[in-house]
Amino acid sequence: MWKKIGFYGLWLLPAVGLGLLLLTRQMQWLFFYTPALLLAALPGVIRRQRAGTAERRVRWLWAAWLGLAVTLGGDYFLAIRGSALNSVGYLYGIGGFALAHLLWLAFFSRNSRINLNVAVVLLLGFGSMYCLRLWSALPSPALRVAVGLYMLLSIANVSLACNARPRAFICGIGALFFSDLMIVYGCILGISRLLELVGPVYVAALFSLAAALANAAPAAARPGPHAGRAYLQRAAVTVYLGSAAVLICLVRAMEKFPSGSYRLDRDMFSHLGRTRIGGFAYPLCQDWFWTGMVLGIATIGYFAPAFNCFAVDRRRRRWIACGFMLNTAGLLIITLVPEDVSMWHHNVGCLLAGGGGLMAVLAATINNAAGRMGRAARYGWCLILVTAAALFGFFFWRAEHGMPFAPGVPVMQKIVIVAFVLWLWAHAAILLRDLGAFRAGNSSDRQSRK
Repeated sequence: MWKKIGFYGLWLLPAVGLGLLLLTRQMQWLFFYTPALLLAALPGVIRRQRAGTAERRVRWLWAAWLGLAVTLGGDYFLAIRGSALNSVGYLYGIGGFALAHLLWLAFFSRNSRINLNVAVVLLLGFGSMYCLRLWSALPSPALRVAVGLYMLLSIANVSLACNARPRAFICGIGALFFSDLMIVYGCILGISRLLELVGPVYVAALFSLAAALANAAPAAARPGPHAGRAYLQRAAVTVYLGSAAVLICLVRAMEKFPSGSYRLDRDMFSHLGRTRIGGFAYPLCQDWFWTGMVLGIATIGYFAPAFNCFAVDRRRRRWIACGFMLNTAGLLIITLVPEDVSMWHHNVGCLLAGGGGLMAVLAATINNAAGRMGRAARYGWCLILVTAAALFGFFFWRAEHGMPFAPGVPVMQKIVIVAFVLWLWAHAAILLRDLGAFRAGNSSDRQSRK
């Protein structure tokens, strides 16, 4: 009992450090907060390293613990000294965090497997952003190389952390990735209001990583069948909650749209994400649009693996996964490369999003013998989506040849999006129905045995 009290009592020190950070808003307290996290996580790291059997032992956990410690070097140059973007100190700060990512990469490569879909989506999206927006904004060649390499390391760790256990690893690495992105928008692209998010998100990322280190699970451990059913239920519910959150963000973006009211029948959704609207640089509607798009990408990406229940053979599952991968990659390009930055690349993102979504719909419809959705319902949804996409393409082609752009193209864009969301809702409802029937069957079996 006293060992447990001492073990959990160590976490009071990071709580004190967090309180000092929140009360004083002085980043110098990171040099108390991070060492306190390292000390609190240390007993769990030692226990996993000294596990009696190889099945319970976590390999290279010490590398991940050292990676958390190395972040103090980056904090010194970027948070404490506040090195300017064009200074050598900024390069040292990036180098400190890059070293931490290298240590985490060594750990994840031995205790996880890469999620290729996530890696491709992030590479396409952030690679486009780096080439089209960051390359010209960075003041020196050395900084361009450093930022590019650091971005690759971050993408690799996020892709590996998706399959690491416990889930606190992906929460920590993902939050760190998000805080880095806010630094990019705030320090490099000049949207200073987003820098207010960096501190809280970064502190939460450090805590999640420390909690993951203290409870790390070996790579051989795999969840049981009950975990798969739990995921299906979470994924189905996430579709409804995520869609509602995206709708709220888009409505807020329309309310914050400068230069008059946003018109659904005249303006595309992508107008909300422009960097300059009516003389306003980086208006607030862009923040809400960006938030809504990120939530939509996360919702689709989380729900996509659930479509394995709707496909029988492995080849069809791969086609569905590829379709959703292209769809989310296109949405990420649309988010990170606004149309007033590069219309051509923005349109490429639109083609990837539309083509990937259509590929997933066709793969989930044709010759699908899973039996969860009836043949008439599958082909009915497919016909609606294909017809809407064809009409959108027709109106867009007609606009390119001198015909009016609105209201045809904007209205058809909304119809295609709504139809695709309803298609996802229908599959989520089927999952919830089947899970309910499974639980009811198990309950009746237990009662009959009694």
